[in-house]
Amino acid sequence: MTAEGRIVGTQSSAFGQQVRTLRLAAGWTQAELAERSGLSERTVSDLERGLRGTAYPSTARRLAAALQVKPTALQAFLSDARGSAEAQGPAAAASGTPDRRANVPRPLTRLIGRETEVASVLQYLTDPAMRLVTLVGIGGIGKTRLALEIAGDARPTFPGGEYFVELSALDDPVMVLPAIATAFGLPQAVDDLPLALGRIPGAGRILLVLDTFEHVLGSAPAIARLLEANEQLSVLVTSRTPLHVRGEQEVTVLPLPVGRDGGGRGSAAVDLFVERASAVLPELDQGPEAIGIIADICARLDGVPLAIELAAARVKHLSLSELRRHLEHRLEPLGAGARDLPERQRTMRSTHDWSYALLGPAEMRLFRSLAVFRGGFTRDAAEAVLGPSSPGAPADVIVPLGVLVDSSLVFRMPTVSEQTRYRLLDVTREYAVERSMAAGE
Repeated sequence: MTAEGRIVGTQSSAFGQQVRTLRLAAGWTQAELAERSGLSERTVSDLERGLRGTAYPSTARRLAAALQVKPTALQAFLSDARGSAEAQGPAAAASGTPDRRANVPRPLTRLIGRETEVASVLQYLTDPAMRLVTLVGIGGIGKTRLALEIAGDARPTFPGGEYFVELSALDDPVMVLPAIATAFGLPQAVDDLPLALGRIPGAGRILLVLDTFEHVLGSAPAIARLLEANEQLSVLVTSRTPLHVRGEQEVTVLPLPVGRDGGGRGSAAVDLFVERASAVLPELDQGPEAIGIIADICARLDGVPLAIELAAARVKHLSLSELRRHLEHRLEPLGAGARDLPERQRTMRSTHDWSYALLGPAEMRLFRSLAVFRGGFTRDAAEAVLGPSSPGAPADVIVPLGVLVDSSLVFRMPTVSEQTRYRLLDVTREYAVERSMAAGE
């Protein structure tokens, strides 16, 4: 790089040159590209001038979307953005051999509409003082997919390796540490896991991704002790409920936005529906009227990614208008998901079954009672509906209500009033209605 900032022939500056060429071909200034991609003008400028050695994949994807990079060229574009050490640790890049100190799955689909969450969590994980981050949200909201994306983007930050542990098959919190030991290639019966982790070959920070933690919360103190004993270890957790241990940074994963400026085109939820539906019906109508129907479908599904994907799979059998009518009852059409999904995520009903089964009797009773609320409600309203004389009714509704909020079955609504308001997503409310009817309430 010269004093004038001319681009030299490195791989990273080749990416900057690509960005500049595509921008000029579109007839945009750096400021216009920055606005279209949601980045700062400084970021665009630094990339084009070669002042940034690499670009985060989330940044590259924003640029690719704004610059309309063709699907056939997308992989090369993203690879150039990350440089020659893409998907490998520094030691692996230097030796020319793949880094085997990682077992994090590589997703088969692209992540849509989570750029803000990815950037926020990456910032947390980059800070060595913030070593426990939990992605919290309702079932089907996309926590696991988001965690995989973050882990992929964070690889340069963790030269010691990245390890993924899927916990849904465990039925006892005691089995969590042995599962972690197995992921690290250690014996399950290792006496001192913190000490053993400290002896793993390789230098630098390590990332451990723990997926589906909500049913093994009893092991949360053990995770905290693991972090206390290993200052090079960071843990990224996905869970429907926070761990509630010291040092935890919660990140709530919210539904995807459905529309923008009153329209559906360009919203993350609509983009997700169109991409998944086009995979089963390449000739999918994407005209203005069709996009309006799709936006309505996504709104009825509250922007929940799993629900959108399950609905999108139905376009092979139903017209968009028919699908919208069928979604008057949301749970029935939202079934038969991908076979490679866990059983709990193949239908929206099974997703809610998993969450409901983790509740205690008082929380189950309150959850069923909340089915009467189509919109928001207050704590006083919940107490009035539940009634102190109802069988199984808790003495104070605030405790089970707090559990439902922590379990991501109830959302706390933003409000400027003094009294807090809550709500259930429509698909969750329909499940609560089913449970209430089954209980004869």
